[in-house]
Amino acid sequence: CDGMSSAASLRRILPPEELRPVPMRENDVWRFHGDWWCTYARETEMFGQWSGLEQYVACSQWMQAEGLRYILEANRRRMFHNSGSIIWQLNEPWPNISCTNLLEYYGRPKMAFYWAKRAFDRVHPVFDYRRLDYAPGGLFSGKIFLLRDLPASGGEETLLAEIRDLSGGLLFRREYRADAGGECSAVPMGELAWRLPGGFRGGFLLRLSAGAGKYRNAYYFSTEPEHPYRPFLSGGAVLSGTVQEDGGSAGIVRIANTGAAAALHLCLEDAADAFLLEPEENFVTLLPGESWTCRVRWRPKFRYGFDENLHAPAAGRPMLAASCLSGEKAELRWEESCNV
Repeated sequence: CDGMSSAASLRRILPPEELRPVPMRENDVWRFHGDWWCTYARETEMFGQWSGLEQYVACSQWMQAEGLRYILEANRRRMFHNSGSIIWQLNEPWPNISCTNLLEYYGRPKMAFYWAKRAFDRVHPVFDYRRLDYAPGGLFSGKIFLLRDLPASGGEETLLAEIRDLSGGLLFRREYRADAGGECSAVPMGELAWRLPGGFRGGFLLRLSAGAGKYRNAYYFSTEPEHPYRPFLSGGAVLSGTVQEDGGSAGIVRIANTGAAAALHLCLEDAADAFLLEPEENFVTLLPGESWTCRVRWRPKFRYGFDENLHAPAAGRPMLAASCLSGEKAELRWEESCNV
């Protein structure tokens, strides 16, 4: 599963006149930095069109993350009939603009890194799905499992499933309970079946949570048959946030979505591209009225081979910002230090 490098990395690899999405067969510079891993046709099929380089990159990284997540979860559901999964590849030794790596050439984690990390979690709620698009009035259904890679203490497991539209409206809610057993296992929690309203159009989310909300997962579906993920590019989110220092090179980030639409795949970044960020979590979705708190560490980037754009190590602290798939961005305001 391949995906584009971040727009920040592309600006350090490509000359300014080449910073526009294009099929690699039509551009020798893009081919030189990722010929085998062109995602242009895939993103066109899934999204139809995008607003610019940043959104094209976000679409590409989402599809890589979705593909890997699907594979990892499917293999884990076959626990003990399957020995595991090894992803090719972790990091990138060449300044490619697209490849199968989870860490970019400059060390920045892609979206797939965080989704793979979540898919490998010791406890992980999952949905067995076989398509991403559903017709209005159609039946949305599939099996729900709770994956465990540690022995359970016994007793009953509880899992909550919710389906919401992009404005946060609740469409479906059900609680599932099942005997956890005492061993590592893929616990069948039950069947989810929900019929879409006949007049429903657009995208919707299935959210699963277990362990009193500690373990979470989300899936994204649509009623669009031609470009199923087009509805998720619509705007409407309003982001604001703060960061407080938590030690010399770490901070506590708090971000809220006060808009009328979901902020998909919220990503923390250094606006100056001088620091390498290591958030505990990244690429999360905030529905209207929701907020998110995350601890993030940072360290100055150092000069790499093939890099003419970074000269001296950065000093001080990063210019933290957050952005989401539809293009909304927010610079995070620094507050006084805290101890968490």
